[in-house]
Amino acid sequence: MKVIYADGDKFGRVAVHIQYEGRGSKGTQIPSKQPPIKTTDAQTNNESEWEALLYALEHVATSLLVEIRMDSLSVVSWMEGSFKARNPRMHEYRRLAEKIIREGGLNVHLKWVRRNVNEAGKRLEKLWHPNQEYKLSEP
Repeated sequence: MKVIYADGDKFGRVAVHIQYEGRGSKGTQIPSKQPPIKTTDAQTNNESEWEALLYALEHVATSLLVEIRMDSLSVVSWMEGSFKARNPRMHEYRRLAEKIIREGGLNVHLKWVRRNVNEAGKRLEKLWHPNQEYKLSEP
């Protein structure tokens, strides 16, 4: 299964981390080249998280089941419909994400993960702590 971690920061930067998780001897496979960190026009951290989801959706192929893992409980809950936003801008982000999924025929499942296992977040942290070793978490 293809797994995409997605995260955004308060400066409008978004990152994704792609990996393939298999069973048995296949284990987790991580492509050597990851998509670049992208700068957006997001004005708030919530907007950056939504931009990260949209960036992740750019890397979804129609034929695969893809799990997008995010540490933003707000975005995951809004997409599931278990939480309603009051900000009209957040409604627009949700509509756009749903449109991309629907029109692209994408098979996407969103999952909330803790911040310390969000591999995309670790890529963003590396910008602030360049001498810190970047270690992948166990799936």
